[in-house]
Amino acid sequence: MKTTGLWAAAAFLSAPLAGNIANAQDANFILANNTAFTVSSVYIWPTGSPYQGPDLLGDTTIDSGDTYPLEPDAGVCTYNIRVVLEAAYQKQWNGVDLCRLSTLTLTYNYLNRNLSASTQ
Repeated sequence: MKTTGLWAAAAFLSAPLAGNIANAQDANFILANNTAFTVSSVYIWPTGSPYQGPDLLGDTTIDSGDTYPLEPDAGVCTYNIRVVLEAAYQKQWNGVDLCRLSTLTLTYNYLNRNLSASTQ
């Protein structure tokens, strides 16, 4: 009986640790569109991979002022991100550590015609 109690205690104590290890590779995040344009495509692929992968939005778009949850393939934290706006403008960011953010907010500067992203 004491052996069972020790195993139960070990399982109870290690459960939070196991959750933290799993969350260390959690690259899921919210994309917030703070531009006046609709986001038509989002491509996210592991940094160093030659393959860009499919459009994670599929048939969905992200309207101005809206947010959308994105779930890239698990297992790594550092990704390249390419965002395409319906206005035919696109931008790519390389080496973004998605495990360190919860929200990526897009903004567009009309003066210099630059799409930028900030993190939270």
